[in-house]
Amino acid sequence: MNDAAPNRDIHDPYLPVANVCSGAAHLRLADATYGQFNCEAKLLGYPMKSVIAGAFVAIAFALIPVAYADSGAHTAGKSDVEAIRKLEEERNQAIVRGDAAALERMTSDDYTFITLRGEMLTKADVVRNFSSGAAKYQSRTISDLNIRVYGNSAVVTGRAVQKGAENGKDYSGDYWFTRVYVRQRGLWTTVALQTTLIK
Repeated sequence: MNDAAPNRDIHDPYLPVANVCSGAAHLRLADATYGQFNCEAKLLGYPMKSVIAGAFVAIAFALIPVAYADSGAHTAGKSDVEAIRKLEEERNQAIVRGDAAALERMTSDDYTFITLRGEMLTKADVVRNFSSGAAKYQSRTISDLNIRVYGNSAVVTGRAVQKGAENGKDYSGDYWFTRVYVRQRGLWTTVALQTTLIK
């Protein structure tokens, strides 16, 4: 008596446990058509539709962490932009008030500033000018801020209109500026500023 299972089409949706290929069980998906696979593995007797449904469920669950990660990154990016926008406003107010202590706190030790007159100033120069009263501004407004965050660095471009003087030189004018921030010890600090007068 022959107890071997009868031959069955490998496209049979209820393919028995018999392994129709050598080696480890696997699926070939290249010949997939709607509702069936060209199968070269044992499918443990499960209907093909169940296998397909299970595969889609597995993929969906695998994508959930990715979706949450993207959402978290987007939220963090928005919060950084708002934090830097607030710093720009606070710095602008500190300049008008002549608040040297606030400017020192928001500025990195290796800060460089290229002024409207093409002068190169350091953090020490800026703090000294405001501490001594050599830098005085009657008014200053900023607008058109474009804030781009790249991990622990950020670039801000914007426009400023000011009226004031430094060391007896008129620094009034309408100009574009580019400021660079770096996140240090969890806090955003400005490390460079470049200004260009609009004629």
